[in-house]
Amino acid sequence: MASYHDHPTAAHFGSRRTWTKLKDRCYWPKMREEVESYIGSCEKCAKFNIKRTKPPGKLNSIMPPEGSMELIGMDFWGPTRQESANGNKYVLVITDYLTKFVVAKALPNNTTQTAAQVFVEEFIFKFGVPNRLITD
Repeated sequence: MASYHDHPTAAHFGSRRTWTKLKDRCYWPKMREEVESYIGSCEKCAKFNIKRTKPPGKLNSIMPPEGSMELIGMDFWGPTRQESANGNKYVLVITDYLTKFVVAKALPNNTTQTAAQVFVEEFIFKFGVPNRLITD
């Protein structure tokens, strides 16, 4: 294993690549587990290999609203498999967090401009401006 992983020409590849190279030349029981264990204990790999994924994010709790229509959530649902008779493939869903009141509007696309227009026309003009809007 050392010659396939630690040697200067081996380049300290990961366990899958090292195992792929080794399996063509030799075999022993529990070979894969031993290769993974060996590479997991390699000090140079642990010290110099960088993480290629983002660390997990932290969730923040949402303060509950004190009254109705103060905290609103907005998101798209879709696309549907088939368009409706009017050519709609998405549904914009606007929900009040306190009362769970829902406004849903079928739409042909899920663009920001369409969402903003519907939010103003179907929600703000009827119920007023919410204190907070949660959307992605």
